[in-house]
Amino acid sequence: MGGQLVPSAFVSGQINTAIANSSWIRRMFEEGVTLREKLGAENVFDLSIGNPVLEPPQKFRDNLKKLAANPPPGIHRYMSNAGFPDAREEVAGYISGSHGIKVAADDVVLTCGAAGASNIFMRTVLEPGDEVIVLPPYFVEYGAYVSQHGGRIVPVPTDDKFMPDLDAIRAAITAKTRAIILNSPNNPTGVIYPKDIYAKLGNILRDASEKQGRPVFMISDEPYRRLAFDDVEIGSVLTSYENAIVMSSFSKDLGLAGERIGFVTPTPLMSKEARQTLVNGLIMTNRTLGYLNAPAIIQKAIIGATGQTVDMDWYRERRDMLYSGLVDCGLDVVRPQGAFFAFPKTPAGVDDMEFTAKLKEEGVLVVPGRGFGRANHVRLSYVAEKKTLEKALNKIQGVIRGLKK
Repeated sequence: MGGQLVPSAFVSGQINTAIANSSWIRRMFEEGVTLREKLGAENVFDLSIGNPVLEPPQKFRDNLKKLAANPPPGIHRYMSNAGFPDAREEVAGYISGSHGIKVAADDVVLTCGAAGASNIFMRTVLEPGDEVIVLPPYFVEYGAYVSQHGGRIVPVPTDDKFMPDLDAIRAAITAKTRAIILNSPNNPTGVIYPKDIYAKLGNILRDASEKQGRPVFMISDEPYRRLAFDDVEIGSVLTSYENAIVMSSFSKDLGLAGERIGFVTPTPLMSKEARQTLVNGLIMTNRTLGYLNAPAIIQKAIIGATGQTVDMDWYRERRDMLYSGLVDCGLDVVRPQGAFFAFPKTPAGVDDMEFTAKLKEEGVLVVPGRGFGRANHVRLSYVAEKKTLEKALNKIQGVIRGLKK
């Protein structure tokens, strides 16, 4: 027998690197499993993962019961890779109402969540070496979605309120820039970008597109679009720029994270011929990447339910509780306007890794900011019971007091 092969030889170099730099969110989630075994579940306060806990709206559940009791003929068979026509019509209506512009059902491709939408879009538009601008802090998986289809991300810093710096974005654009990803309401900060940012950014990207002779896309990744508080109005990329793309899911607003139902669509401002070419590409990559289509039963179950949300008061109360508690602890934190996260700075002189470790010793799980491209911050999710938040805040306050000694 020959010598034993090293474990790293069993996967590609790119995957070895990806494993080493794997998502801090999932890493902390796994830490929670170990910590519960060690300390007991009642002594662990997991604020690391934004896993929706509220049940879907009644309309969705009623639809699901009807489908289970009396399934339409053929619902378990192959379908168009873009999705069922009536489900695409439903989602097109939802997008049209949310963005204030008429979106055609033929321009909507239903996907296996927002992650599926991101992957098929990147596969469709990226050439080897293309660049995609991201705005730290950003959802860490963007890097994987781009790199596994031949591109690379280019982080462009935001300001101290996590707002895009248009001058910095303009300076970062090169001949290889293919897109920019926006995420508002934002994961991990909860901030919402001003409405006028999209038109201003559109002017910058329009100039870049003309110079390149190909579109530079403005991508809005918006699974938290309907989780906004304080009557803050959210702008629309679809009405602001002719090369805009929306990708999203119903994971958060309908509480369907496990059902993998999402979508991607170009703006109606794009020419009909360009939309058709792009959508054809998305449908093909949906198939060839192995997603095929979003789950059939769930496509049917969302019909009539897309305009609803889970209980927003539940999230709002916890947002207020966590934000006030962090401020009382003396942490510098931007008030979240949406989603279900807060992203405070770590105490002075303490980096995010040390602060995360100190909190873990007390049973509190958070995610270090470097996992989102912005060190010396931590992300906390307020998808938790009030008692859990209260105990976690007490622990955080104790850790901060200890650091000051």
